[in-house]
Amino acid sequence: MGHSHAFIHEQNLYPRPQRAHQCIYCKSTTTEFKSVEHVAPETLGTETSILPRGYVCTPCNNEFSKVEDIFLNTLPMSMMQFIVTKVDKVGRFPSVHYQKVHFQKTSPNSIKAVSQAGRSSRIAATKLPNGMFNLKTPDLTSTFSHIDCARTLFKMAIGAIAIEQGRDVALRPRYDPARSFALHGGTFPNWLLVEKNVKPRGSATLEWRQLEPLGTGALADIFGVRFMFGLEPVEPSTPAPESTRAADYLIFDLRRTDKGPHIT
Repeated sequence: MGHSHAFIHEQNLYPRPQRAHQCIYCKSTTTEFKSVEHVAPETLGTETSILPRGYVCTPCNNEFSKVEDIFLNTLPMSMMQFIVTKVDKVGRFPSVHYQKVHFQKTSPNSIKAVSQAGRSSRIAATKLPNGMFNLKTPDLTSTFSHIDCARTLFKMAIGAIAIEQGRDVALRPRYDPARSFALHGGTFPNWLLVEKNVKPRGSATLEWRQLEPLGTGALADIFGVRFMFGLEPVEPSTPAPESTRAADYLIFDLRRTDKGPHIT
Protein backbone atom coordinates (compact mmCIF):
# COMPACT_ATOMS: atom_id res chain seq x y z
CA MET A 1 0.00 0.00 0.00
CA GLY A 2 2.79 2.38 0.93
CA HIS A 3 4.65 1.87 -2.36
CA SER A 4 1.47 2.25 -4.38
CA HIS A 5 0.62 5.51 -2.61
CA ALA A 6 4.13 6.86 -3.20
CA PHE A 7 3.92 6.01 -6.89
CA ILE A 8 0.54 7.76 -7.23
CA HIS A 9 1.96 10.82 -5.45
CA GLU A 10 5.13 10.92 -7.53
CA GLN A 11 3.26 10.55 -10.82
CA ASN A 12 0.55 13.06 -9.82
CA LEU A 13 -2.17 10.52 -10.57
CA TYR A 14 -4.72 11.85 -8.10
CA PRO A 15 -8.20 12.07 -9.63
CA ARG A 16 -9.19 15.56 -10.79
CA PRO A 17 -12.72 16.97 -10.56
CA GLN A 18 -14.70 16.38 -13.73
CA ARG A 19 -16.88 19.32 -14.77
CA ALA A 20 -18.18 18.25 -18.16
CA HIS A 21 -21.46 19.84 -17.10
CA GLN A 22 -21.44 22.58 -14.48
CA CYS A 23 -23.31 25.84 -14.80
CA ILE A 24 -21.13 28.91 -14.26
CA TYR A 25 -24.13 30.83 -12.89
CA CYS A 26 -26.00 28.51 -10.50
CA LYS A 27 -23.12 25.99 -10.20
CA SER A 28 -25.50 23.08 -10.79
CA THR A 29 -24.19 19.81 -12.22
CA THR A 30 -27.54 17.99 -12.35
CA THR A 31 -29.91 20.20 -14.35
CA GLU A 32 -30.42 20.10 -18.12
CA PHE A 33 -27.76 21.48 -20.46
CA LYS A 34 -29.45 21.63 -23.87
CA SER A 35 -27.49 24.20 -25.83
CA VAL A 36 -24.52 26.51 -26.19
CA GLU A 37 -24.77 30.02 -24.73
CA HIS A 38 -23.85 33.38 -26.22
CA VAL A 39 -21.87 35.46 -23.71
CA ALA A 40 -23.58 38.60 -25.05
CA PRO A 41 -27.11 38.64 -26.50
CA GLU A 42 -27.06 37.11 -29.99
CA THR A 43 -28.70 40.22 -31.49
CA LEU A 44 -25.53 42.17 -30.71
CA GLY A 45 -23.75 40.27 -33.48
CA THR A 46 -21.23 38.49 -31.23
CA GLU A 47 -20.94 35.17 -33.03
CA THR A 48 -17.49 34.24 -31.66
CA SER A 49 -18.00 34.56 -27.88
CA ILE A 50 -19.95 31.36 -27.33
CA LEU A 51 -19.77 29.05 -24.33
CA PRO A 52 -19.92 25.34 -25.21
CA ARG A 53 -22.79 23.13 -24.10
CA GLY A 54 -22.34 22.18 -20.47
CA TYR A 55 -21.36 25.64 -19.22
CA VAL A 56 -24.84 27.16 -18.80
CA CYS A 57 -27.82 25.09 -17.72
CA THR A 58 -31.19 25.37 -19.46
CA PRO A 59 -33.02 27.08 -16.53
CA CYS A 60 -30.32 29.80 -16.31
CA ASN A 61 -30.32 30.16 -20.09
CA ASN A 62 -34.08 30.75 -20.04
CA GLU A 63 -33.87 33.23 -17.17
CA PHE A 64 -31.17 35.30 -18.82
CA SER A 65 -33.10 35.39 -22.09
CA LYS A 66 -35.86 37.28 -20.27
CA VAL A 67 -33.42 39.66 -18.57
CA GLU A 68 -31.60 40.38 -21.84
CA ASP A 69 -34.88 41.11 -23.64
CA ILE A 70 -35.77 43.72 -21.03
CA PHE A 71 -32.34 45.32 -21.37
CA LEU A 72 -32.33 45.37 -25.19
CA ASN A 73 -35.84 46.87 -25.33
CA THR A 74 -34.96 49.90 -23.22
CA LEU A 75 -34.77 53.22 -25.07
CA PRO A 76 -30.95 53.54 -25.25
CA MET A 77 -30.34 50.01 -26.47
CA SER A 78 -33.27 49.72 -28.88
CA MET A 79 -32.47 53.10 -30.45
CA MET A 80 -28.77 52.30 -30.88
CA GLN A 81 -29.58 48.88 -32.34
CA PHE A 82 -31.97 50.56 -34.78
CA ILE A 83 -29.30 53.07 -35.85
CA VAL A 84 -26.54 50.53 -36.50
CA THR A 85 -28.72 47.85 -38.14
CA LYS A 86 -28.83 48.17 -41.94
CA VAL A 87 -31.47 45.51 -42.62
CA ASP A 88 -33.24 42.96 -40.43
CA LYS A 89 -32.98 39.18 -40.73
CA VAL A 90 -35.43 39.01 -43.64
CA GLY A 91 -33.79 41.87 -45.56
CA ARG A 92 -36.16 44.70 -44.61
CA PHE A 93 -35.17 48.12 -43.32
CA PRO A 94 -35.65 48.18 -39.53
CA SER A 95 -38.12 50.31 -37.60
CA VAL A 96 -38.74 51.05 -33.95
CA HIS A 97 -41.86 52.31 -32.18
CA TYR A 98 -42.01 54.45 -29.07
CA GLN A 99 -45.02 55.96 -27.36
CA LYS A 100 -44.88 59.22 -29.35
CA VAL A 101 -42.54 58.60 -32.30
CA HIS A 102 -42.13 55.97 -35.02
CA PHE A 103 -38.65 55.72 -36.56
CA GLN A 104 -38.11 53.83 -39.81
CA LYS A 105 -35.09 53.45 -42.07
CA THR A 106 -35.84 54.21 -45.71
CA SER A 107 -32.27 53.41 -46.85
CA PRO A 108 -29.08 52.28 -45.07
CA ASN A 109 -28.27 55.92 -44.27
CA SER A 110 -31.70 57.55 -44.11
CA ILE A 111 -34.18 57.62 -41.24
CA LYS A 112 -37.81 58.72 -41.34
CA ALA A 113 -39.32 59.89 -38.04
CA VAL A 114 -43.10 60.28 -37.67
CA SER A 115 -44.68 61.92 -34.63
CA GLN A 116 -47.67 60.11 -33.22
CA ALA A 117 -48.34 62.76 -30.57
CA GLY A 118 -50.61 65.03 -32.60
CA ARG A 119 -50.12 68.24 -34.54
CA SER A 120 -48.87 70.14 -31.47
CA SER A 121 -45.86 67.82 -31.15
CA ARG A 122 -44.35 67.83 -34.62
CA ILE A 123 -40.77 66.75 -35.23
CA ALA A 124 -38.53 69.75 -35.96
CA ALA A 125 -35.41 69.27 -38.14
CA THR A 126 -32.46 71.70 -38.05
CA LYS A 127 -29.73 71.40 -40.65
CA LEU A 128 -26.19 71.39 -39.19
CA PRO A 129 -23.05 72.88 -40.84
CA ASN A 130 -21.74 69.38 -41.64
CA GLY A 131 -24.84 68.57 -43.68
CA MET A 132 -26.42 66.42 -40.99
CA PHE A 133 -29.73 67.20 -39.29
CA ASN A 134 -30.62 67.59 -35.64
CA LEU A 135 -34.11 66.27 -34.86
CA LYS A 136 -36.13 67.59 -31.96
CA THR A 137 -38.79 65.03 -31.20
CA PRO A 138 -41.64 64.82 -28.71
CA ASP A 139 -40.54 63.43 -25.35
CA LEU A 140 -39.69 59.75 -25.65
CA THR A 141 -40.78 57.74 -22.67
CA SER A 142 -39.06 54.51 -21.73
CA THR A 143 -38.36 52.76 -18.46
CA PHE A 144 -34.64 52.24 -17.91
CA SER A 145 -33.84 49.84 -15.09
CA HIS A 146 -30.21 50.12 -14.00
CA ILE A 147 -30.70 46.84 -12.12
CA ASP A 148 -31.80 44.89 -15.23
CA CYS A 149 -29.03 46.57 -17.20
CA ALA A 150 -26.40 45.57 -14.63
CA ARG A 151 -27.72 42.00 -14.45
CA THR A 152 -27.14 41.60 -18.20
CA LEU A 153 -23.66 43.14 -17.93
CA PHE A 154 -22.71 40.90 -14.98
CA LYS A 155 -23.94 37.85 -16.91
CA MET A 156 -21.75 38.87 -19.85
CA ALA A 157 -18.73 39.46 -17.60
CA ILE A 158 -18.92 36.06 -15.88
CA GLY A 159 -19.30 34.38 -19.27
CA ALA A 160 -16.27 36.28 -20.57
CA ILE A 161 -14.24 35.11 -17.57
CA ALA A 162 -15.16 31.51 -18.38
CA ILE A 163 -14.03 31.93 -22.00
CA GLU A 164 -10.83 33.88 -21.33
CA GLN A 165 -9.66 32.36 -18.04
CA GLY A 166 -11.48 29.04 -17.81
CA ARG A 167 -14.54 27.72 -16.06
CA ASP A 168 -12.71 27.05 -12.78
CA VAL A 169 -11.83 30.74 -12.51
CA ALA A 170 -15.41 31.78 -13.27
CA LEU A 171 -16.62 29.39 -10.54
CA ARG A 172 -14.46 30.95 -7.81
CA PRO A 173 -16.34 32.02 -4.67
CA ARG A 174 -15.25 35.66 -5.13
CA TYR A 175 -17.77 35.89 -7.98
CA ASP A 176 -20.65 34.24 -6.10
CA PRO A 177 -22.33 37.57 -5.19
CA ALA A 178 -22.08 38.72 -8.82
CA ARG A 179 -23.55 35.49 -10.22
CA SER A 180 -26.39 35.60 -7.66
CA PHE A 181 -27.19 39.20 -8.59
CA ALA A 182 -27.10 38.42 -12.31
CA LEU A 183 -29.43 35.45 -11.87
CA HIS A 184 -31.87 36.70 -9.22
CA GLY A 185 -31.65 40.50 -9.22
CA GLY A 186 -32.03 42.51 -6.03
CA THR A 187 -29.17 44.87 -5.23
CA PHE A 188 -25.38 44.75 -5.43
CA PRO A 189 -22.85 46.79 -3.41
CA ASN A 190 -21.11 48.60 -6.24
CA TRP A 191 -21.64 51.24 -8.94
CA LEU A 192 -22.72 51.27 -12.57
CA LEU A 193 -21.53 54.13 -14.78
CA VAL A 194 -22.96 54.87 -18.22
CA GLU A 195 -20.97 57.23 -20.44
CA LYS A 196 -23.08 60.04 -21.91
CA ASN A 197 -21.02 60.54 -25.07
CA VAL A 198 -22.30 57.89 -27.48
CA LYS A 199 -20.76 57.04 -30.86
CA PRO A 200 -22.86 54.36 -32.61
CA ARG A 201 -21.08 51.16 -33.60
CA GLY A 202 -22.43 47.81 -34.69
CA SER A 203 -20.78 45.50 -32.17
CA ALA A 204 -20.27 44.69 -28.51
CA THR A 205 -16.93 44.49 -26.68
CA LEU A 206 -15.86 43.92 -23.08
CA GLU A 207 -12.49 44.86 -21.57
CA TRP A 208 -11.10 43.98 -18.15
CA ARG A 209 -9.72 46.72 -15.93
CA GLN A 210 -8.72 47.28 -12.31
CA LEU A 211 -11.27 49.98 -11.61
CA GLU A 212 -10.38 51.72 -8.34
CA PRO A 213 -12.29 51.77 -6.09
CA LEU A 214 -14.66 49.38 -7.91
CA GLY A 215 -12.24 46.45 -7.65
CA THR A 216 -12.27 43.85 -10.43
CA GLY A 217 -14.38 45.38 -13.12
CA ALA A 218 -15.06 45.81 -16.79
CA LEU A 219 -15.74 48.30 -19.53
CA ALA A 220 -18.49 47.15 -21.89
CA ASP A 221 -19.22 48.87 -25.19
CA ILE A 222 -22.62 47.91 -26.62
CA PHE A 223 -23.61 49.64 -29.87
CA GLY A 224 -21.41 52.54 -28.77
CA VAL A 225 -22.98 52.91 -25.32
CA ARG A 226 -20.12 52.44 -22.82
CA PHE A 227 -20.69 50.95 -19.37
CA MET A 228 -18.23 50.79 -16.47
CA PHE A 229 -18.98 48.51 -13.52
CA GLY A 230 -17.39 46.64 -10.66
CA LEU A 231 -17.86 42.88 -10.47
CA GLU A 232 -17.05 42.40 -6.78
CA PRO A 233 -18.75 43.82 -3.68
CA VAL A 234 -17.21 46.92 -2.09
CA GLU A 235 -17.66 48.44 1.35
CA PRO A 236 -20.88 50.43 1.88
CA SER A 237 -18.88 53.64 2.34
CA THR A 238 -17.05 53.27 -1.00
CA PRO A 239 -17.76 56.33 -3.18
CA ALA A 240 -18.13 56.41 -6.95
CA PRO A 241 -14.74 56.63 -8.70
CA GLU A 242 -13.05 60.01 -8.20
CA SER A 243 -11.99 60.15 -11.84
CA THR A 244 -15.58 60.27 -13.09
CA ARG A 245 -17.83 63.30 -13.26
CA ALA A 246 -21.58 63.52 -13.60
CA ALA A 247 -21.00 65.71 -16.68
CA ASP A 248 -19.55 62.67 -18.47
CA TYR A 249 -21.40 59.75 -16.87
CA LEU A 250 -24.80 58.70 -15.62
CA ILE A 251 -23.93 57.18 -12.23
CA PHE A 252 -26.17 54.52 -10.69
CA ASP A 253 -25.85 53.02 -7.22
CA LEU A 254 -26.62 49.30 -7.51
CA ARG A 255 -27.45 49.26 -3.79
CA ARG A 256 -30.62 51.18 -4.66
CA THR A 257 -33.64 50.14 -6.71
CA ASP A 258 -35.21 53.59 -7.07
CA LYS A 259 -34.96 55.41 -10.38
CA GLY A 260 -31.56 56.97 -11.08
CA PRO A 261 -29.13 58.35 -11.89
CA HIS A 262 -28.15 58.68 -8.23
CA ILE A 263 -25.30 61.17 -8.65
CA THR A 264 -25.87 64.33 -10.66
